[in-house]
Amino acid sequence: MKFDAYASLFRLKTVGEDSDTIVEDDEVTLFTNLAKAQVSRDIVTNASNGANYFGLTLNADLVADQREYPFPDDVLKNIKMVEGYIDSEWRRLYPFDLSSYRLSSGGGNKPWAGTNPEENFSGATTDETKIADTFSDIYPKFDTDGRSIVIYSETIDTVSKGLKLKATIMPKDYVDGDWANSTDMGIRPSATTTAMPIQSHDIMLMKAVIEYKQVKAIPLTTFENTYFEESKKMIESLSDINDDEAITATVERDTNNY
Repeated sequence: MKFDAYASLFRLKTVGEDSDTIVEDDEVTLFTNLAKAQVSRDIVTNASNGANYFGLTLNADLVADQREYPFPDDVLKNIKMVEGYIDSEWRRLYPFDLSSYRLSSGGGNKPWAGTNPEENFSGATTDETKIADTFSDIYPKFDTDGRSIVIYSETIDTVSKGLKLKATIMPKDYVDGDWANSTDMGIRPSATTTAMPIQSHDIMLMKAVIEYKQVKAIPLTTFENTYFEESKKMIESLSDINDDEAITATVERDTNNY
């Protein structure tokens, strides 16, 4: 469904005429974003592999000896997997909690295998020499600080698109200017955002109309009272097809323009 058609249908179904003076754009935006949040949550929760509808793969260039790589904060909050081209091989990076960092307790084991907290705690610093001595390229790790991915390995070489991050990102909120747009609502607006799948557009519209009518004390139609049944059909349709809509994007390290 296209944005402008959606807005027209919203107005027709709520007040019986396609008038942006009776139902202004900000109301279409308000109730549609409410519906989008609920419908997208239902997809993730109830459709088989529903989160894959909102999957992204982001790439960044590795830079020699650089450990920190910025990504959008909503991406970092929803990481599924991080891969890096470390020591001439693609390797999956293991999630690492920096607060658990201790030095190896002997035998040259990497990463650490400490059993004496006091002995191994104070020397577990994040200077480059200590990180290289403590962590391995065979079993690289990563941590996040809310802004960036931080890689813990013995070495990092310059590799084009050598860092790959898979994440689940929910669609961003719509804005008032969208409703004059003839673009399909199922098209992802940028490389770091997702969109509602086509099968969900009529259900999102139905839910938005219901929310509007409930606030305005307008009776629901017989069809609108079947929302839960129609929503279930939508979930079933999404579960019956290849639902992996993930795309690949590149992160521009220097500009933070994702």
